[in-house]
Amino acid sequence: MSKSYIIGQLSDPNIVCIKHHFDEFIDLASTFEWDLQTNEFRVNNQIIQPHSIFMRHNVFETQTPEKYANYYALYNYLLWNTDVHVFNRKNMMATISKLYDLQVAKELNFNIPETVYTKQLDKENQIVKPVMGGSHVAAGNEAVSPCIIQDRIEGKNIRVYAINGELFAFEIITSVIDYRTDNNVDCKLVTIPEELKVKIVELNKQLELTFTASDFMFDGSNYYYLETNDMPMFVVFDNKSKGELGKQMYKELQHV
Repeated sequence: MSKSYIIGQLSDPNIVCIKHHFDEFIDLASTFEWDLQTNEFRVNNQIIQPHSIFMRHNVFETQTPEKYANYYALYNYLLWNTDVHVFNRKNMMATISKLYDLQVAKELNFNIPETVYTKQLDKENQIVKPVMGGSHVAAGNEAVSPCIIQDRIEGKNIRVYAINGELFAFEIITSVIDYRTDNNVDCKLVTIPEELKVKIVELNKQLELTFTASDFMFDGSNYYYLETNDMPMFVVFDNKSKGELGKQMYKELQHV
């Protein structure tokens, strides 16, 4: 049975003021878990089926990485589950939307790793990465704060820059999980299948983005979508393209 939920903290008088109108109160510091395969969202290990949600950041108490991560995860859940009633839906896009992006990509028939937003997953051969960014990807199946936990895909790191319909694909040559920690990292221009190009262009349309870098793992047979960055670094990749990437960025901006 679907219910109305108010999500925040009781040290916020704005939450206390209207809490009695809602079916359930959820503390933002609770344990959140969202399984992207089943779309089940659990709070303290109980599945919730919201009809409506009112959520508010608590400015009356010190924030923690866990509360921030929960807030962004719930935002992503609401972006994907458009049948849940919320205020200002058309203008509620969170700055960080990695989980939502994965759901959109899945609907467009991208391969994505099995993914769960949680603190710990009883599954081997996983990687963990923050839902908000700011720290590196690592091997493991648990973290100090809730995060993205995914199946680890072995293979080649592929990054595809898209400037509207113009695409530049690179293989990132590295021996470590997160190439940003590799002092010997290199990259080279590569060719990707036409079908994948079409999907990337459509994904950007769905996300309403005109300049992106989307990351994939290629296991020799399939390309697994990981995430899309809307303000990526590009200097090394531009050098490898002999300036063509930057030239296309400039050219596109002249027509915006």
